[in-house]
Amino acid sequence: MKNEFFFAAKALLFCKDKFLIVKRSEKSRGAHFYWEYPGGRLEFGEQPIEALRREIFEETGIKDFSVLCILNLWSRLKTPNTQIIGAIYLCKTSSYNVKLSEEHTEYAWITKEELPEYNIYPSIKDDMSSWNWEDILKRIAEN
Repeated sequence: MKNEFFFAAKALLFCKDKFLIVKRSEKSRGAHFYWEYPGGRLEFGEQPIEALRREIFEETGIKDFSVLCILNLWSRLKTPNTQIIGAIYLCKTSSYNVKLSEEHTEYAWITKEELPEYNIYPSIKDDMSSWNWEDILKRIAEN
């Protein structure tokens, strides 16, 4: 069997002091009904920021947002022959208006303290627990 890998660009997208999470539908790729941050895979020849902007717009309808920095890089084996490498970008928007695609059934703007109320995808939850949230919120407030 052929080995393959993909690159994903995801956003921890803030509006004021809350960030956006979306709930996967049965039409999305991978584990269904978990909450995650928006974003997705690069298409061949696409730059990561281009993919991030395309995916955020496709999944949420949000077009106007700024990319502040790369927050986290990760790598996971999805199957023994499939690796997904990804970047999570810290982003900021001024609009709470979301128009979901069919890949997701719900969305929520939440604070870090509200995370336990949601069934967050396990590897995302693990990553988020290691982040310096004080620094993240400081960066959001400064931009």
